[in-house]
Amino acid sequence: MGCVDSKLSCSSVERSIMNAEAELGYEKKNCWYIDFIHRKYSIGGWVNHEQWRDISCSLLIQTKNTSSNTKIERFFSSIANFNGKLPLKSLLIIGFLLGEGTYQEKSQLFFDIYDTNNSKIIFKSDIHALVEEMLDIAINKIPILACKPQASNEEDFQKYLQELHQFKEAAQELIVRKFIGADNSEHSITLSEFQANFQDISTAELLSSHGLRSFVYSQKSALKSTNFKQKKKKSNFLSSEESENAEIINEETVEKTEQESNGTTIETDRIIFVKNFTNQIVTLSLKCKTKSSMSSIDFFSELKLYGSICIPNQRVFFYGGILPGNKTSADAFIVDKMGYLTKLVSYQPTCKIDLAHLNNSVYAFGGDPHISCRYNLSMNRWENCSELPIGNFANSNLLAFKDNIMLTSKFSDRLFYFDTNQGSFYEIVGLKLNENALKLMFSVKNRVYIAELSGNVYESEINGFLAWKNIGRMKKYDFDCEIGSYMAIYRNNLFFINKITGKNELMEFKLQEKILRKIRTR
Repeated sequence: MGCVDSKLSCSSVERSIMNAEAELGYEKKNCWYIDFIHRKYSIGGWVNHEQWRDISCSLLIQTKNTSSNTKIERFFSSIANFNGKLPLKSLLIIGFLLGEGTYQEKSQLFFDIYDTNNSKIIFKSDIHALVEEMLDIAINKIPILACKPQASNEEDFQKYLQELHQFKEAAQELIVRKFIGADNSEHSITLSEFQANFQDISTAELLSSHGLRSFVYSQKSALKSTNFKQKKKKSNFLSSEESENAEIINEETVEKTEQESNGTTIETDRIIFVKNFTNQIVTLSLKCKTKSSMSSIDFFSELKLYGSICIPNQRVFFYGGILPGNKTSADAFIVDKMGYLTKLVSYQPTCKIDLAHLNNSVYAFGGDPHISCRYNLSMNRWENCSELPIGNFANSNLLAFKDNIMLTSKFSDRLFYFDTNQGSFYEIVGLKLNENALKLMFSVKNRVYIAELSGNVYESEINGFLAWKNIGRMKKYDFDCEIGSYMAIYRNNLFFINKITGKNELMEFKLQEKILRKIRTR
C-alpha cells in the first residue's frame, strides 16, 4: 500500500489479502497524519478502548466487523494484551505499512518509533526488532483479514501462507541488512544513514505490507540456490579446526523455528552458549550433535555467573555476573550471530540470575543481590517491576508463558508468576518444591514442567496450574547453576548444557520415558 510499492505485481491470493487490508481504511491516509492522531490519543505506549474509539473516528478507519469482512475485530485482537489494550508501536507499524507516504516519510516515521529521545540515532538491535515486528504484522497478522471466500482458492491460499512462514527467517536477515546498509560496521545507525538506504527502490518497496510479503515469497527460489551453494563452502563463523562441520550446520537453517510470542520455551534445532573458561560463543546443533564457534568476546574469559537468554534473530542477551576480584557486574549487552556486541545501559549489579524473554522485553528477577526489572528492547531502556515476593531468589529460575513469567529458585520451595499486564506477582498454590535443589522450568506445547535436578519432575496444564502431577525423577547428577540459560526443546524433548565439569556436556531429558542422559557431541 502507499506510493512506494506501485511497481510490484502480485498473485490472486496476494491480491485477496491486499483487498482485505484495504477495508481497514488506512490506504488513502497520510502516514504523518496517522502518526499524529495515534500519538495524540495514546498514553504511555498503550491505547485503551476509549482512545482507540477516538483514533478510529479521527482517521475514519474500520475497527468493527462488516458484512463483507467478519475478521476485522479478530485482527486487532491479535495484537491486544490481556486487558484489551493495544500497543502504540504495533498500531503505528500497521498504519505506516498500509498508509500513504514517500520512502523519506515512511523511513523517518519507522525510525522515530525507536528513537524515543529524538537523538537521530538508534541501535542495530532496534532495526532487528523493527523488521521482526513488520514481518509479524505483514505475514502473521494481516492475512487474518482475508476471509476464506476472498481467496480464489483455499488450497492456494494456505500454501501461500505456509511458504511465507517457511522463508520468513531467511528473508528477515536480508531485510535487516538492507535497512542497516552493507557498509555500516557500527553498532548504531543515524536517521540520515537509515533514510539513504531507501533510495534503492527495492528497499523502499519493503516499507509496505505487500512489499514485505512479495520479498519474502521471492526467497523461495533464492533460498534453494543459496542452500546448494552453502554445501560447497565453509561457514564464515567457524574456526579452522571446526570448518568440517560447516556443511552440516548450514543445512539446518530452514528447519529452525523462532521462539513464539506467547513465551513458550524456545523450540529450535540448536543451542547457543558460552564455553566454560573461554571467551567463545558456540552454536551446538541438536540435529547433528556438532559444535561450531560463532564469535569470541574477550571479557567472557573473566566473567562468570551471569544471566543470559536467546532472543529473536539469533542474538543472545547477557546481564550481570562476577568479574575478577569478586566484583558484581551491572553490565548488559547483546551479541548477534556475527559476533557484533551492542553495549546496553548498565543497571543494578547482580549475579546468579535467570532471564526470560517475552513480548520484546527481557525480564530479570532474583539474583544476588535481588532485582526485579525488565529491559524493554523496543525502547532500549530498563524499567522497574514490582517488588519480589518474600524469599531467597538467588539462583533464580524463570519461565515465560503467555503474558506471564513464572518464578522460583534453587533456595525456594514456592512457585510464583508475574502478570505482565497487572504488573504484580502471584503465588501458585498446590505445589511444594525442594527448598535446596537446582531446578529447570520449561514448557512443551500446552504443558509446563518443573524438574528438580536429582529430584522430582512435575507437570501441569499451562492454563490454570491447579493440578500438578509428579511424573518421575531425574537421576543423580552434578549440575551447574547457569544451565537454565542454555536449554531448548527439540522434537518434544528437553536439551540443555551442563557446565559443572567444564566439559560443556549436552544433556537430554526424554519426556515420555522420564530419562536423563548425556549426549555425545562432536
